[in-house]
Amino acid sequence: MNERTLLRYLRYIVSGLFLGVVSLKVSYLPTKYYYGIVGATALLAPAAYFYLIVSSQTKTRLICLFIATFIFGIAFNLDYNLFYRDYVGVTSVDISSSLLSLLIVFGFFAYDARMSYEGSFHFHINGKIFSTYLFYIAAGCLSLVTAEHIDLSLLELVRLLELLFLLFVIMNLQDRKYIDVLLLCLSIVLVLESFIGIYQFKTGSLLGLQVFGEKEIILQDIGFVVKRATGTIGDPNIFGYFFEMLIPLMFGMFIAERRILIKCWYFFAASIGCAGIYTTLSRGAWMTIPLSITLVFLIMFRGRFLRISTFIWVWCAAFVFSAVIALSFPVVYKRFTHDDYGSADTRGPLNEAAFSVIRQFPVFGVGLNNMAMVFKKYDTTGYSRMFVGKIHVVHNMYLQIWTEVGTVGIAAFLLMLIMVIYTGVSLLFRVHYWDRGILAGLLAGILAQGIHAMVDPGFKTMMNMSMLFYTYIGLIGALSIIHRKEKAAGIVQATPLQMEGQ
Repeated sequence: MNERTLLRYLRYIVSGLFLGVVSLKVSYLPTKYYYGIVGATALLAPAAYFYLIVSSQTKTRLICLFIATFIFGIAFNLDYNLFYRDYVGVTSVDISSSLLSLLIVFGFFAYDARMSYEGSFHFHINGKIFSTYLFYIAAGCLSLVTAEHIDLSLLELVRLLELLFLLFVIMNLQDRKYIDVLLLCLSIVLVLESFIGIYQFKTGSLLGLQVFGEKEIILQDIGFVVKRATGTIGDPNIFGYFFEMLIPLMFGMFIAERRILIKCWYFFAASIGCAGIYTTLSRGAWMTIPLSITLVFLIMFRGRFLRISTFIWVWCAAFVFSAVIALSFPVVYKRFTHDDYGSADTRGPLNEAAFSVIRQFPVFGVGLNNMAMVFKKYDTTGYSRMFVGKIHVVHNMYLQIWTEVGTVGIAAFLLMLIMVIYTGVSLLFRVHYWDRGILAGLLAGILAQGIHAMVDPGFKTMMNMSMLFYTYIGLIGALSIIHRKEKAAGIVQATPLQMEGQ
């Protein structure tokens, strides 16, 4: 029996055992999760089977399929929570459909790198981004020295390692067709979530998608009662993070795309995304959109401001923006001017309380994921006690990180962000125009979340938003690796889009 035959039989045995274990676990899940998974499988399995048999490139199709599953799993979350804690912070070890999809994609890449006779694939990383993230994880480990609740710290350490794995896999999407599939799936998810948000905002009713993360609609008094959509993300502010990151990316792809139907689709996704972000009533998310869209526009039309085509695209964007403002102005105006019952006023005092904790634990912090548990204990200002009967965190992601992992940790985190932005900016005008559209959208989305995180806990409060954020970082790393390989080979490879237009 040769090696290829042995590997084939081993694959059958391992996949059979895996499916058996998964089936057994699913059968013991609560009813709503059981029916959700069985229903999704029944609907998607025939489509996936047809998708695979229509092409001879089965492996490529499978990788694309699991990339799609990974992206859809970010918004429509199916996961199993191990070691759950009722807590404000990282609450469990999450085994999600997205994580399992990444494991399968990694398996394909590992096979190509180590066992394939072709030997055409090799793992790569962007050293600057990857090493600074490892530095941040190391700071988290050092914070265990001062942590009072080691179990909570270990929960976040596991999450950080899962995100490290995500970063590694996304960086190794070294084929532009995989990136193209990922972007298209992000646009589809944005459109679906926008429609869900619009339905929730208009009706105040749920769609029955609780198995995918849908939660009760939040009511907000702004002089009159309005509904804040939660989508399947589960919280209106975090739903706002989702839109503020994706809209500038869709806008960038609308400008960069050469295929006319896909171009129109990205324009539709960006436009309906503006309606979606409106339904969240998140002021922080609203304020980032003009900044991020302007940034993408300036990058993509650099040197082309006096062309007729530029005028046409500016007119289209201005028309959509004006329509959104005209339809939403009464609610937007009231949201910014009406009494918010002290919500904004709590930010400053909580920041002062966080600084009082930092002064006591300046080097390694109070321990990874420990802040909510010890905030009131170490706060010398008393401001953290304004919320009676519940634990909470400071509404500033950077102060949250600083309190938990100290000056060492916040320095590592900020260094990682600097390396990400530096890498993206340095590539902007050295890569294909299609790649530039991706980079512009990614950088604008990261900056939008970075700005919003100054007044909110940020992406790190939920695993799916953390996955989206680090997917952005991984894509910047992937494009840097593709550019580096092409430069080393002395070639300028046409993108799939350019080749199609020839």
